[in-house]
Amino acid sequence: MDKIAKLLADMISIPSVNPVAAGIDDAKIAGEERMAKFIAGIARKAGADVSFRYELPRRPTVVCKLTTRGAKRTVAFGPHTDTVSVANMTIDPFKPVIRNGRMYGRGACDTKGSCAAMLWAFLRAARENLPAKTKTNIFFIGLMGEESGNDGVVCYCKSESKLDFVIVGEPTFPHVVYAHKGAFWFKVQTKGKAAHGSNPHLGENAIGHMLDVADYLRNEYAPPLRKLRHSVLGNPTLNLGKITGGVQVNVVPDHCEMLVDHRTLPLLQTHEGIYRRLTADLRRRGIPARIERYRDCPPLGTDPKLALLQQFHRVARSVAPTSKLHGVAYFTDAAMFSKYGSPAIVFGPGDIAQAHTKDEWIDLSHLQPAAEICYRFLTQL
Repeated sequence: MDKIAKLLADMISIPSVNPVAAGIDDAKIAGEERMAKFIAGIARKAGADVSFRYELPRRPTVVCKLTTRGAKRTVAFGPHTDTVSVANMTIDPFKPVIRNGRMYGRGACDTKGSCAAMLWAFLRAARENLPAKTKTNIFFIGLMGEESGNDGVVCYCKSESKLDFVIVGEPTFPHVVYAHKGAFWFKVQTKGKAAHGSNPHLGENAIGHMLDVADYLRNEYAPPLRKLRHSVLGNPTLNLGKITGGVQVNVVPDHCEMLVDHRTLPLLQTHEGIYRRLTADLRRRGIPARIERYRDCPPLGTDPKLALLQQFHRVARSVAPTSKLHGVAYFTDAAMFSKYGSPAIVFGPGDIAQAHTKDEWIDLSHLQPAAEICYRFLTQL
């Protein structure tokens, strides 16, 4: 097993399940603290300045810095250290196993593979004193909370200076992602008045109101979205994901709730604008409904002509010739870095198809090339 694969195996062995995303608070497996401390110990030995940002108990973001006097720029690697739940997995989630060129375990793909490859590049940069040679500050930021709302990156960006360029770790190999859809998740609530089911005219049916909301979303709001199109992301989408309401069959329901997943496009839509329009449209139609935003990650649309992005992609093609500038439908911490003024791309070993699966794995042939791309990019700054 080579050094990067060994590093990944060590990371998989350290549970770092996101307790919010998984709905658990089991101290044995929940929280990013042990992963953060593991990374911190390795980075300190390499001479990095290390600090922790504790957004929540047992859930820090670890910030490792290689700095130099007179630096002209600051670039950062930004993988997240949390994983999704281990419920219903068919393999031991924290016992890495290699079979047929794949390493299995929770987080192998999403995103401890990126953590291992990027940390390897960061450590090599430290050994070779690249910050001084390139006049570049180099950071490794192990972000908490990506799986439950981008909490770590938001807190980091609010308390730290802007970065010149960020490579956010996610399984995209060999492609370099510069654009992805945003996620505007909102909750619709309707109120009514309870009554006996034999006299529904004495009540007000909250589910009936929600049917009016669903009809508006599907038949009036959604169709014009087909006219919006991004060159690499396609159209925005709308999914009515969950509806709950009522107590029992013979009671007029006085409450109903619906969860909606709206995937959005950079430049063509703003989440604030969407919220205002939905609220105003429902009010004009006289539908007694309230909209509450509960997850809001903007789309990513980094300029593909950005010099550092082009430089990174040239390096990626030199190692993996099939690499393309790419767009994806899922959302990442890169959008939050970009929102707060730090240009970002998404890159890392693995394939998103293996993320969150019951037997999560990563193709080990991706690790060394991904790490090499990250390292070579640093040498050419």
